[in-house]
Amino acid sequence: MKIHGSMLPGKLAPIALGRLTQDLTSVMNRYVGKKPDTPLTVETLEQVQQKFWTSSSTSDVGDDNLMRNIWTVCDGHVKELITKQETKSPINHTTSKKSPVVYSTREGIDVAIGLNQNGTGLEAASLDVNPGGSTINVARALANFGSQFNLIGVHGNGPKGDAFIKSLRNEGIIKGDFVIGRTDGRTHFCTPYGAQEYWLVDALPELIADDVDLLTSKVLEACKKNEKEALALANGGPSGAHEVYMPEIVGTTQNKHGMFTIYDPKKNAVSKDDVIAVLEKSPGLIKPNLVELGELTDTEESSLRQDRDLIVHLAQELIKQFGVKMVLVSMDKDGALLIDRKRAAYGNAPKIVVASPGCAGDTGIAALINRSKKENFSLHKPTDNQFKEILKAFLGGGAATAAKPGSNLGTLEEAQELEKHVIVSFV
Repeated sequence: MKIHGSMLPGKLAPIALGRLTQDLTSVMNRYVGKKPDTPLTVETLEQVQQKFWTSSSTSDVGDDNLMRNIWTVCDGHVKELITKQETKSPINHTTSKKSPVVYSTREGIDVAIGLNQNGTGLEAASLDVNPGGSTINVARALANFGSQFNLIGVHGNGPKGDAFIKSLRNEGIIKGDFVIGRTDGRTHFCTPYGAQEYWLVDALPELIADDVDLLTSKVLEACKKNEKEALALANGGPSGAHEVYMPEIVGTTQNKHGMFTIYDPKKNAVSKDDVIAVLEKSPGLIKPNLVELGELTDTEESSLRQDRDLIVHLAQELIKQFGVKMVLVSMDKDGALLIDRKRAAYGNAPKIVVASPGCAGDTGIAALINRSKKENFSLHKPTDNQFKEILKAFLGGGAATAAKPGSNLGTLEEAQELEKHVIVSFV
């Protein structure tokens, strides 16, 4: 019997996509003062994003009212898709050997509505629902690669938090040490169209001081049990934590437990001052893109893209100034550079059709951690060959995910296949 594509598990039927288009169009138009039935356009998406991110004094969340309306539109569809998702076999993350630690404080449920042009307006063509957040994506990718890890995090107390946990378990990730927030979780809402992605997020689950203390004790205990392993960090602390929380986590886990801390200073998620505070604790590896490196060094992105020698120089200046062990500079289609105090290696990006670049860097981080574990070497002091392997794994893993829509992640097999097209050499 033939199964029509629209009725496959994990997909919405056309009638549901039509209703989603109508409801989303009305919410977006009302938010920017247009008539509800005006066709949805790219201009409207841009206006919504601009208004949203300037409507709040905080840096990591915009207008709560808009996000409540969006969740009302998406809630039923999200539950339907999570019920339809194929459930992977549970992944056993308990091992007698030491394994990496993933510390997530910014997780939520990712809702990505793919849009197509239809006449004068945009319509919903797909809906992807996944557990999300930068370090949750690292954990998801490690699970895809078959690597052991310890996951510490927060999840909301409500329907969004429930959706997050159910979706995480659908991916076979049933081992995670979570603190439950006092309020519901957050939605990471994305409307990708063409090569552009429009992201909106709502508030983190609220934690009181005792919750933050409990969360901190969990991550410190995990690091104590897994000394000298990699520690993948969220870019900011949990709700309710003090301003220098994440720098203190970096310093404590390195000084007491010898962890190799990995920090991704994502643009718009964390301020330059916050990144500098982390750098002052000398993390093991930071992964800025060209825009983020430019902000840290007061240099235009265009100047950096045209001059790899300048990138290497500026990265090594950061290394000398702050004691960072390695700087991994991602340059999207132009590849990446891995730099330490004495070495710099360049690798090209495999040629792919980019579907969604949002989770590529997270997957790349997981891939380099996975490579170090599978080939049994330490990230603390890699040899020249291991140094190049770190970069090669990052590029293959990142490209595998960039070729996937929404917040879907590449597989180990896809990453390994793309690695065949990566050439890494010292510069």
